[in-house]
Amino acid sequence: MAQDAESAIPLSIVVVAYNIERELPRTLRSLAVGYQRHVGVDDYEVIVVDNGSETPIDESVFAGLNGQFRLLRIDDAPPSPAHAVNRGIAEARGEMIAVMLDGARLVTPRFVHFTLVGSRAHPNSAVATLGWYLGYDHQRHALLAGWTKADEDRLLESIDWPNDGYRLFEIATMDESSTCGWFQRIFESNGFALPRHCWKELGGFDERFDAPGGGIVNHDTLRRAAELDGLGWVILIGEATFHQLHGGIATNVSPTQIEESIGVWKSQYEALRDQPVEPPVLADRVLLGTLPNAARPHFAHALNAILHVERFTDATVRPAVPLPDPAKEADPVAAAWMAAAVEAAKSGFDIEASFFARAARGAAPETEQLDALLACVASGGSLEDLPFDRRVQFLLDLGGVCETIDEREAAEAHFQDVLVLEPGNTDAYLGLSRVRMPGPSRDEVLARVHELVEPATYLEIGVEYGM
Repeated sequence: MAQDAESAIPLSIVVVAYNIERELPRTLRSLAVGYQRHVGVDDYEVIVVDNGSETPIDESVFAGLNGQFRLLRIDDAPPSPAHAVNRGIAEARGEMIAVMLDGARLVTPRFVHFTLVGSRAHPNSAVATLGWYLGYDHQRHALLAGWTKADEDRLLESIDWPNDGYRLFEIATMDESSTCGWFQRIFESNGFALPRHCWKELGGFDERFDAPGGGIVNHDTLRRAAELDGLGWVILIGEATFHQLHGGIATNVSPTQIEESIGVWKSQYEALRDQPVEPPVLADRVLLGTLPNAARPHFAHALNAILHVERFTDATVRPAVPLPDPAKEADPVAAAWMAAAVEAAKSGFDIEASFFARAARGAAPETEQLDALLACVASGGSLEDLPFDRRVQFLLDLGGVCETIDEREAAEAHFQDVLVLEPGNTDAYLGLSRVRMPGPSRDEVLARVHELVEPATYLEIGVEYGM
């Protein structure tokens, strides 16, 4: 990692690219001088490391871009990008070196400017950005609903990108690693910068993380950096990276596949580090930058969530976006799921709201009503991790929706699941009675009797609450 003092520049950005012919030109355009504001050609360089792409990247990809761009090619590249990152770091001339492990990401217009400003926030600063997906959900779930690259292209056209890069927040969802990351711990950052000497102290990325895509090597690097002495952290408040759809190892596979992969990656991490996987603690953490208007609903929701989690308020954490109206949904199945999503969202239950909203989108993939809600509450949390009372209520709600859409066997199974958790639950028994003995309710029968017979008096033994 030798550095020529005469050729040193403030910042180097190492971008690892692999088989992303469609996405890389847009990534580079977002890193060029002009799109990047308040910086000049002499402030930074971009080093693209082609990690063995089947069709080698050509330097023509830099045509028309203003800035210092370089291309490195690794022909016999290992499946993991760790070696490619280290090669780029070794070639970098920057006093700060930023790494974008995934070259299929767009960045906001002052990413470079605020990274440089952040490098001066502490005597010894590290700078991290939060990660987002293009589209209105985590991409692995969006793919299940039929989301395609063509849909993503149309979405970018709808905001007139790249004329205003901050409008990316309008069409994006915070990723699993960064959820509420302004105020809570983040798992990793695909766009973080360390001083040159810190990269040397770390030894770069650990190439023993040899899984395709690197497994959780990016998390490992952030965590090891967080453990360095004397390093203060800066989170950029209004700058971010936005993941494009490209068939990534960790981002564009089914939920079942990623769960299986994560299990393997965690096992490798624990074997190498002899400690459990958990988000790092970023010392002396400060927020830096300006908050774009398009990011304010997400910021507000994250702020409300942390205030609620830390018990500064008992108020319901309602999403800071307009909620969908099930009455306006033509598909009755989608409308039933949507109604459940709205009620969960009103209660501040993001995990449940995400589940129900995804089910609604599965029933009506073309509906746009769910976009704002899903983009705000999309959660990677597990339903199995819900507190007991929320798990019971979720199963009751699930049974209720299945009953509404006439999936009686599924409804019965969910009500039975409630009774396994909480024997004697009255709502579950009522649900089972409705499913097993369909027909008008007691109150409906009595109302009909009154309508037809018009009795002057009648005697009832045993009423609804036994009194």
